[in-house]
Amino acid sequence: CFMDQMPKGLRKSLYFKDDDYRLSFLYGNYITLTNVSDEELERIIEKKLTPLYVSVHVSDPQKRKEMMNNDDAPKIMQQLQKLKEGGIDFNIQLVLCPGINDGDYLRRSLDDMITLLPNIISLSCVPVGLTKFRDSLYPLSSFTKEQAEDVIKIIDEYRLKAGEIDEFVTFCASDEFFVLAGKDFPSSDYYGDYVQFENGVGMSRSFIDDVDEFIEDNAGSTIPCNAYLVTGTLGKKVLQPVIEKLNGALGLSLELLEVQNKFFGESVTASGLVCGCDIIKELDGKDKSRPVFIPQNMLMDEEPLFLDNMSFDSVAEQTGMQVYAVPAGGYDFCCMLKEKYSDE
Repeated sequence: CFMDQMPKGLRKSLYFKDDDYRLSFLYGNYITLTNVSDEELERIIEKKLTPLYVSVHVSDPQKRKEMMNNDDAPKIMQQLQKLKEGGIDFNIQLVLCPGINDGDYLRRSLDDMITLLPNIISLSCVPVGLTKFRDSLYPLSSFTKEQAEDVIKIIDEYRLKAGEIDEFVTFCASDEFFVLAGKDFPSSDYYGDYVQFENGVGMSRSFIDDVDEFIEDNAGSTIPCNAYLVTGTLGKKVLQPVIEKLNGALGLSLELLEVQNKFFGESVTASGLVCGCDIIKELDGKDKSRPVFIPQNMLMDEEPLFLDNMSFDSVAEQTGMQVYAVPAGGYDFCCMLKEKYSDE
């Protein structure tokens, strides 16, 4: 979503459109198949490059051309049917834009996706991400509560239909849709094997369950840790009751710091997209004696850089505070706290 919504001057890798089927097979990158020829489809089948992660967005051919801004975009259903016949499986994402590919278009897309079973492993609907850098781009809006509720309702309807054909497939709405709709997260059964975890599908439920499990496994323990935990706007809504429960059960004094995304714009609420410059602003005036925990999913895997190119170390240098990168998973995070603080 962000490829054409980035400010200038960041590292080159953030502007690279990796619509490469080899990276999809190797690393789980989502591809559109708009640049894949019939010969390359045959090669995918020949080399058994399965599963692929495919951004369908909408199955209607004309609407898809409009959304891709590509009049030469091949018909996605023909491509997927050919791959299905060749034994290729898929993880599908539909990035939804309100008033464009939701509603009846979403129903048609899901009707078409069901014809691909049992070759679909998982399917998710996620809301489009919008930054403040949208000059000269198509006017898009964020989902309202009512629109998010409608998406969840449609997904639930087709989830049942898909389950009648293949009991192992998962059709899911992303965590953000449940937050926007003001609904509780489904149980872990909804997410199956959490195949699209990195796509923001099931992260919240997994964290909640992990913390509950840790509390149960460590009943009677006390972890005297007085610290800040950095999160985004979406994370604050999800984590606040979880952290309060953790504090009460294990004697912790964790305080969530909600960092509003000024760098990309306040409509960007995901914790993984929080930038270093905004963390520094949020830490201004805070108690410097308290350590600061920053989830590792805010940083590059290869080196500790935030999306704004600020290094992890520079946050500590500019704030004069003790800063730690911590696991994003609930159980691993709690284990880190226990290992670091329970003996103090």
